[in-house]
Amino acid sequence: VHGTGVLTIDQVGVASGLRSTGAISLEFDTIIQNHPVVTPSLTATARSGNIVLSNISNDVGSIDLRSRIGQSVGVGSGFISFNNNTNLSVAGISTTGDVEVTAQGIMTQTGAIAADTLTLTSRSNSTITHTLLDATNNVRELSFSGRNAFGSSSASASLNFAEADGLTLVGVDTRGSVRIATAGSVTQSVGSSVVAIGFAYASTNGSLTLTNTTNNFYNFAVSGVNANVFSTNTINIENVRGQPGVLLSGFARLISSNSVLQAEPVIAEHLIVRSLADGVAEINLASAGNDVNLLTVEGLTAAGTSLSGQTVRFRDLDGFSILRLRTNGAVRLDSNGAVNQTNANAGIVTGASLTLLGTGQWSLTDVRNIVPRLSGEGLSINLQNTGNIVFGAGIDGATGIVTDGLNNFLRVVTTGSISQTDTIRGDQLVLRAISDG
Repeated sequence: VHGTGVLTIDQVGVASGLRSTGAISLEFDTIIQNHPVVTPSLTATARSGNIVLSNISNDVGSIDLRSRIGQSVGVGSGFISFNNNTNLSVAGISTTGDVEVTAQGIMTQTGAIAADTLTLTSRSNSTITHTLLDATNNVRELSFSGRNAFGSSSASASLNFAEADGLTLVGVDTRGSVRIATAGSVTQSVGSSVVAIGFAYASTNGSLTLTNTTNNFYNFAVSGVNANVFSTNTINIENVRGQPGVLLSGFARLISSNSVLQAEPVIAEHLIVRSLADGVAEINLASAGNDVNLLTVEGLTAAGTSLSGQTVRFRDLDGFSILRLRTNGAVRLDSNGAVNQTNANAGIVTGASLTLLGTGQWSLTDVRNIVPRLSGEGLSINLQNTGNIVFGAGIDGATGIVTDGLNNFLRVVTTGSISQTDTIRGDQLVLRAISDG
C-alpha cells in the first residue's frame, strides 16, 4: 500500500488493524497506528515523517523500517519506533534520527541497523539473549534495557551487539549480560549507568571507557587497546558472551568499590587495579595465564584517601615491573621471571606481609618499600626496606624463605631491625640493618 500524507492503522468497521498471512509493504509520508499489525513480514517507508508503530499487540515476524527524503533514496531523519509482542527479526532499519525497538521475544537480525540513538528494550519473564551481530550496524548511541513482561522490573535479558565504528552507551539496565563488538571505541554518556551481570567489549583498534561511578557490573571481559572501567560491584574477569578475559595491547585500569577477581587471564602492557572498600574485599588475580609488563595495585578505603586491608594476590607468566603496590593487607606475588620496580612511585607498602612465589628473580629495591614480614622463594631476592622486618609466615601457608638455583641469594637492606620466626635456606645471605641510632 503506497500513498501520500499520514497513514493511520486503525479500525474501519469490523476490521481492526492490518492482518495478513503474507508480507505487508507500506510507503507514506508518515505511518502511525491505533490498532495492531499482524504479518510475517513488514516493510514500512516514511518519505518525510516518522514511523511510530508502538502498539503492544503487534505480531510481526520481520521488519524493514526506513526513513527517506521525499521520493529519493536518500536516508531521512525520521523517528522510528516499533513494538512487538513476540520474536522479532530485523531485516533493516535506516534513519539518521532515533530508533526505539521493543520486543517481548528474542531479537535477531538479517540486515543492518542505522540510527543516531538506538534504544532496545526487552520485555520477557524468560532468560533470553538478543543477537544483533551485523558488523555494518551504525549507531552513535546505544541504550539497552532488560525488563519483565510488564516492564515493571529488571529481567535476565542479554544482548550481543556488533557495530561498525564505535558508540556511546547512554544506558544499560539488565540482569543479563551485554557484549559490544566494534572496530571503534566505546564510551558512556555523562550521568548514564551500565548495570548488568556481565559486560564485554570486543575490538582490535578501539578502547573502552566506562568510568561513571553508578556503574554496577560483575563479570567483565575486554579486548582492544585500552580499558578504563569502574564498577560499584566486584569486578570478576570472566568469559562474557564468548569474550574471554582481558586481552589488550595497552593498559587495563580496573577500579571497584569491592573486590577484583578473575576466572580468565589478563594480558596487557600495564595492569592498574584499585579496590576501594572499607569492609572485606580482596584483589585476587592469581591465574597462571596472566601476562603483564607493568603492575599498579592499590587497596584503599572507600574514599580512596588512605590504605585499607585488602589482601592482594597476583601471578604473572614471565616477570613484570611494579610501579606501585600498596595495601594494609597481605601481599602474595608469583612469577617465574624477573620482577623489579620502576619509576619509584610509592614502592611496595604492605601492612601485613609479602610472600614471593615461583622461580623468579626478585629485585625490589625502592627505598620506600615497607614490608614488615617476608616469606617465599625464588632464584634470588633483593629487597630494600624501610622499618623492621621479620622472616616468617606469610599467607596461604607460606613459611620461611628459600632461594634455589645457580647463584641464588637473599639480600635485605632495611632501616630497622631484622629477625626471623622461620627458616632461611639458600647459598648466599646478605643482611644489612641501617640505623642512625
